Amino acid sequence: MNTLSTCPQPFGQTRLWASNDQGRTWQQGPQEAIGDLAAHAGQPQQLWATTQDGLKLSKDGGRTFTPVTGAPALAAIDRPTEDLLVALTPDGHVMTSRQGTSWSKRGALPDGAQPTVLAAVTSSRLLAADTANTIYESTDGGRTWNVLYRAEGGAHTEH
Repeated sequence: MNTLSTCPQPFGQTRLWASNDQGRTWQQGPQEAIGDLAAHAGQPQQLWATTQDGLKLSKDGGRTFTPVTGAPALAAIDRPTEDLLVALTPDGHVMTSRQGTSWSKRGALPDGAQPTVLAAVTSSRLLAADTANTIYESTDGGRTWNVLYRAEGGAHTEH
């Protein structure tokens, strides 16, 4: 599958849709409480999903998902390279993993931020947003963070 889309459903469920023909036709996937998805072009059939039940992995392009044992609770996840997962826990800790089962802590968003979005531009450059509508950037893989934008005034500070 080369195109994915999610569609929110009632009661926090998300329907995953996939297309093999650049979006001309779509196949309906499983209904999961998906918070975030991570994929890499080098392994397009492998999808990682944060859910209310924990991290899940699909090896068939999103048709089915199985739980990943040993993973911490995650709010957001991305896959900047084929062999690296970068994620944020609900309390803002940055976690990394090579296979999804053994995780290492790298750092944390400042001031107890509760993340909503993570984009790993590269393995070093990370962007995140939180529930207070603040946008953060890390250029060292999540060890330290700068505030790029804060909703109540757009302050630029370093943390």
